[in-house]
Amino acid sequence: AWILVRRAHRLRLFGEFARAAALLDLAVRSRPRDAQPLVMRANTRFLAGRPGGREDVEAALALGTCPPSALGDLVEALQILARPVDALMACNATVAMYPGSAFAFRARACAGLALGRPDVGLADARRALALDPEADADLT
Repeated sequence: AWILVRRAHRLRLFGEFARAAALLDLAVRSRPRDAQPLVMRANTRFLAGRPGGREDVEAALALGTCPPSALGDLVEALQILARPVDALMACNATVAMYPGSAFAFRARACAGLALGRPDVGLADARRALALDPEADADLT
């Protein structure tokens, strides 16, 4: 499933949303309890204007804690759905489970900023940078 997700990511970068969605359909079928392909498919569906994104987000949330590698996509999807509080709550759960993850703090920084909480956003951006000095590429 990981290879399918990576290929789908590349396709999305080039605007190939239909092809990316087809790969993500396969990834979700092969790993239905993995949040990464679910949230990536949700965002791909949103970008393509296709239905099903909301259901993918709900399925990912039902899995419980989102792994750090998928958290950025989940935050983005929840922001598209105008659910910034849910995005911050998902980030809080992931940070609690993965306190050493720059990905988790980076995602929570974005969620905090989207909620109008620059104090949360700035503090978490600093934590992400302390954990991974190369995190600044995604924070600037």
